[in-house]
Amino acid sequence: MRVDMSTDALHNVVMIKSFGDKETQKLFMGRRSGAVSARAARRAVRKLEQLDAAERVEDMAAPPGNRLHKLGGDREGQWAVRVDERYSICFRFEDGQAYEVQATDYH
Repeated sequence: MRVDMSTDALHNVVMIKSFGDKETQKLFMGRRSGAVSARAARRAVRKLEQLDAAERVEDMAAPPGNRLHKLGGDREGQWAVRVDERYSICFRFEDGQAYEVQATDYH
């Protein structure tokens, strides 16, 4: 499922253009979500906000704890940053915009 976003509530251009699922979109919008555990939610929101502000995929490399890395296999073409030992934020990044953003336990 893909959820498109072209502007935020203030009609500013956003860098996150689509979400991989509705739960991640709800998390990003500050609503209750089952995308990650309650314990990981605040960290996941910070990572989503950082991704929304990123102009280049390399912007997600800091802080080092993000552990930005390319994915392979069925997630070929995607990147991921770590939220905690269980959860990651996975996404595609093209032309300064993030697509198919999903908070998940993909391991």
